[in-house]
Parts: sequence; C-alpha cells; structure tokens
Amino acid sequence: MDDEEYQKLGFIQSVNLGGVVDVDRVIGWLQNFQVNLKTIGFKSVSDLPKIEGSALVIDKSMASTKFFEQIHHLKDYHGVIICCDRALYQIIPYIFPSKEDKLRVVETQNNYSFISPNGTRPPDAPTYVCNLDSSSLCLSFFDRPDVKRVMDKVTAVFSVTTNPLTIRHFHGKRYFFTPYMMGLTDTLQFKSGTPYIRTGGQVASFAWVLAYALGAKTIGTFGITHSFDSMAETEYPGAAHERIEGLYGTCWQDQTYRFYNDTYLKLIREGKKDGVETINCSKAGLLYNSNVIDMSLQEYVEKYE
Repeated sequence: MDDEEYQKLGFIQSVNLGGVVDVDRVIGWLQNFQVNLKTIGFKSVSDLPKIEGSALVIDKSMASTKFFEQIHHLKDYHGVIICCDRALYQIIPYIFPSKEDKLRVVETQNNYSFISPNGTRPPDAPTYVCNLDSSSLCLSFFDRPDVKRVMDKVTAVFSVTTNPLTIRHFHGKRYFFTPYMMGLTDTLQFKSGTPYIRTGGQVASFAWVLAYALGAKTIGTFGITHSFDSMAETEYPGAAHERIEGLYGTCWQDQTYRFYNDTYLKLIREGKKDGVETINCSKAGLLYNSNVIDMSLQEYVEKYE
C-alpha cells in the first residue's frame, strides 16, 4: 500500500464532526490500549484486501419490522458484508446457516413466514464484524454459541482501545486500527503501528468508513436508522426526543442519534465527492437526503450481488 492509499484510511480530515469527550472515557481508552499493546499482536487494517465490488454495512435496526421483513435476502448477497458487533448474531442464520436454521420458522412482527436460509452466497464471501467500544458490555455479542460457531469464517476489526476482554472472546482473524482522538492519535498510532480512521462516533459509521477506505465504490446500508418507531423502544428513556416525519413514517430521535445521523450524512456527502455511491436499504429511519439512494434490500442484492 503506497503513502497516498495509507493516508486515505484517515479519511476526510477536513470535516468537523464536533462532539465532546469526557475524561473518564479517555482514561478507559488508555487503560485498554496499555493492556492490548502488551498482550495482542496487532495486524493492521491496511493489510486487508481491497474491495473490488460492492459492500453492505449492517447494524441491528431499531425499526425491527422492516429489518426482519427484509433480512432473509442476505442469503443471496455475494459482496462484502461489514456488520456491527451487535448485528452479527442476527445475520448468521442467513449467511452461515446451521442445519436447524435451514428448517426454522422466522417470525416477524406482522406474520409468520417459512423462510429457508438456503441461498447462493458463497461460504468464503468476505464477512467483517466491527467493534470499537471501550467497555465490557460488548462481550455478550461474541460470547454466544451461534457466534462462536462461525468465528473462523468472520474477520473482526477492532479499535486498539477496544476492551481487552472483548478482543479475547473473538477467536477468528483480528485486525486493528487507531480511532481518531485528536492529540492522542499520533501516540497510539505510533505505538500500535496501525493507521488511524475517523469513526463518526459509533460503530455503524465506522463500518461505512472502513468500506470506503478499502475501496468500495458502492456501499449499501441496512438496519441503520438512528431513530425509534416508538418511544417504548428508545435506548435513552430519560432523554428528550423529537418526533420527526421521516421518509417511511413517524420516528422518534434523541440528541445522541441526531448527532450520529448528521455525522453519517456528512461522511456520505464527502464520499460522494470521491465517487462513492451510498444506498440505504433499510426502508426505515432517518438516514436519507439527496446524497443517499433509497432501495430495498432485495433490489440491492439483485443489482450488486
């Protein structure tokens, strides 16, 4: 990888993403990094293969009805999947089905449907899972029998400040990057030997940036909604929410997800200037504007398989 490509992994340094980080989080990042540096052999994300075709970025949607109505189409997607840590177990039955998965009944919020996960996705099609959380809460995403069954088929991308216990729970291939953290970045990057990448503040936007950095010119998003269908579903019940009429109906959004959504759209805008096309397959949520193409997951899979 030449210098120009290496620096591209830093991505849109000119964009002001805003945000304030508290001291306790910085201390946690540094403590995690100290442990990781001593116990983990770093493999850099700059060593990952380039994406020649399309990529699909997946998160666990908060608009669950639309998510489960479409998710079975993943079984026929041939491109690169980059999923968030909390979404991996949701997609396993469709991209790495067990014998039981092939016969199971899939329940949606509207009806019951017999959906066979038998599809055309090649078993060696690249699948990545991303994690950048410094807390131990993400252990539960990997400490599951269904996830452990497929770890040898999935490549994990971790931040160098990820909680060490989370990293140790993943037994497949592991690659690392340095999250952009202002003054800390140069030090962590030098010590770990990994390039820095802006994350946008959350794993869902980092997954998009990773797809961009690896060369994907068409990036689909699925399950990234940054809103809730009702206040009963919110992750932040004590926070103020705004009621918004989105492209697919009424949504409720708190300030945290408003920031994430605005940041994501800034990333997409800058990517478009570089010829990257972003297609939202969620059919829900608020990740829409003139720079985002609206398309169902079935259409995306058929067009970019």
